[in-house]
Amino acid sequence: MKNLSNFNLLIIILLFSSCRQQPFTGTVHIIPYPNQIAIGTQYRPIGKNLSIYLSPESGMDKDYIEDLLSDTGVKCKFTNFKWIADLTFDIKPDTIGLEGYRLVSNDYGTKITASDTKGLFYGLQTFRQLITSQNNTLVIPFVEIADSPKFLWRALMLDEGRYFKGKEEVKKLLDEMARLKMNTFHWHLTDDQGWRIEIKKYPLLTKIGGKRDSTQIGNWNSNIYDGKVHEGFYTQEEIKEIIDYAAKRQITIVPEIEMPGHASAAIAAYPQLGTEKQSIKVPTRFGVQYHAYNVADLKVIQFIKDVLDEVCNLFPSETIHIGGDEVKYDQWKKSAQVRNFMKEQNIKTPADLQIWFTNTISHYLESKKKHMMGNGICEPY
Repeated sequence: MKNLSNFNLLIIILLFSSCRQQPFTGTVHIIPYPNQIAIGTQYRPIGKNLSIYLSPESGMDKDYIEDLLSDTGVKCKFTNFKWIADLTFDIKPDTIGLEGYRLVSNDYGTKITASDTKGLFYGLQTFRQLITSQNNTLVIPFVEIADSPKFLWRALMLDEGRYFKGKEEVKKLLDEMARLKMNTFHWHLTDDQGWRIEIKKYPLLTKIGGKRDSTQIGNWNSNIYDGKVHEGFYTQEEIKEIIDYAAKRQITIVPEIEMPGHASAAIAAYPQLGTEKQSIKVPTRFGVQYHAYNVADLKVIQFIKDVLDEVCNLFPSETIHIGGDEVKYDQWKKSAQVRNFMKEQNIKTPADLQIWFTNTISHYLESKKKHMMGNGICEPY
């Protein structure tokens, strides 16, 4: 009798589940749109409490899942019993391509499978976008999705050399990147108009280089300034916090430290870094500036290596961006030290000098087991 009662109960559950099927009249909005998607004509009510099963090897972060789904009004409860879960995450080797996932939603729940944690994470983002409201009820349509990224490098760049945003704004940006399945945050941290990363060996980089007296406003060629001090930088502890925050969202942070041009903020902090060795202020005007590092001075090369040491120790990324574009060669041409160095090294032109410098930095980063990335050398000014 006991077995019969259990069987009858199962039939009742299945019948009740089938009765909940109703025509789906909503629209599916997923960004980026999946490679393959089949949308059914029915939907499944989610309810206020969503039971979730995470396979032991899934690598999914419970706190992140709860936070992501909370703005829909859904409350998550995690279970160790897969068969009763509304939403399941499973690692299955060779499910689909790298970072890809499969998502199947039907009357029995939603199942997300992938070959790796990143794939499951992106499946979660799709699940979040699928949640909609029908007849004042949160629902998810019946769908079958197979998706994997076309590009392994899906990046967004934030320039804080010009304008400092602060860690809370950066975290908001990382949240939105994660929702759109972007995986690389290109963080532009130094430029002529500001130095935004703490370098413990050179504290003046942020004390002086992280602050300017005013800011050009209006169009690119404007002579109008706001007259307001603009300042700010990230401590190394804050950077570690942001790196950890990004990693939980499957995002790698690639830092950019500009060289050998766009160096005015650093030279304002340490005038000996430039060829003229003269005190300057952090520029208040945008556009390409006059000042560049004196790459013929071995002490300047050592300074740059010291900075990169701290940057490499901070960032797990295998890639370090050095900018490298828009270098004005005027100071190099005027400098006797630079001209003598070029003659000694049999370097013919300022552009060749920049290539020598870039190769030097590239080899140094290789010694740190990092890859150099740059914008390329523009035509000489």
